[in-house]
Amino acid sequence: MPSNARGVMSTLMTLLEDKPYLWPVTNADVLNVFNASMVAASLPAIRLLWIKDGSDIDELCGSLSLPLATPVRATVFYPQFPSTAWVANIVDLTIVVTSTPLDGRDLQKKLAARPQAKAFKLLRINFVARVAKTLAHALLSSKTLRTIKLLDVSNVLSAFLDPYYAPLPSQLRNLALDFTADWDDVPTLADKLAPLTIRSLDLRFDTSPDISCVLAVLPPTLRKLKVDHVRTTSFPKLPRLQQLGLWSTPLTDKAVADISALLAASTTLSRLNLAESGVPKDQLRTILYALPRCLSRQATACTARLPVAMDTEALVATVLFQTRNTQPFQSSSSDVHSPKQ
Repeated sequence: MPSNARGVMSTLMTLLEDKPYLWPVTNADVLNVFNASMVAASLPAIRLLWIKDGSDIDELCGSLSLPLATPVRATVFYPQFPSTAWVANIVDLTIVVTSTPLDGRDLQKKLAARPQAKAFKLLRINFVARVAKTLAHALLSSKTLRTIKLLDVSNVLSAFLDPYYAPLPSQLRNLALDFTADWDDVPTLADKLAPLTIRSLDLRFDTSPDISCVLAVLPPTLRKLKVDHVRTTSFPKLPRLQQLGLWSTPLTDKAVADISALLAASTTLSRLNLAESGVPKDQLRTILYALPRCLSRQATACTARLPVAMDTEALVATVLFQTRNTQPFQSSSSDVHSPKQ
């Protein structure tokens, strides 16, 4: 190990001896209690630095030079981004401003200064249309974002999926979108998703649209799928699927047969959540018949949440009896048909 690296590691170990919870994610708030020179010496060895905006953080960031290789996770609670030279290091940005509007020009400037960003999450900040378009263009032009989460931000989402705007970033792997009642352009969503090698998809609707065309374009590389308040007439073959969650999702008999076939063939599905799916008991039986083979073939711990009623409890017991899995298995149920007490 080079001599300078020994010094950096030694300084970091000194910090961790006093505050062991600073690894692997180092909270910058806590660094303020240490001597500035000690913090500066340890920065090259920090794995991931987490900053939350505030006056103390601005002072710390302004006084220290952060190595370009150090990734930063930033959480913004106030209407202004931290005025810091560390912005270029941000790889994960979460904004939780709930009431005060952000300035669109400042937003555009700060996003443009983050060439290494890999994740962007925006929750419950419904920008006016002009600012929403600015943000959407910034997201669509990114060459590094692999995760985008847009929840309860209707203006941003409409601009993000505008059919006349640029396609979704080709490197995008994880996507979570929450649609309001006035959005119904499902074919455009399918067209936007079709070219992507997506691995995790979370879609939430208010109006229960038919998303069969969206499911049809999902790649075989998909690992995680969650859908809420949708309908579908079929279900795709997803050989690498590890997690499946359905909420308020009416299914045709063909879609149920497709899901059962997926379960019977899967060697990777370890988390299944149908507790709030609204699947009726006749369709549930079809799915339960496929579970023993599915669970018996898994190489990892499994979890299943099912909408079990009083008249299907015996079938669930049979499923467990027929399962031959040496891995831990956890099940829970939502008793949707039991009489009220």
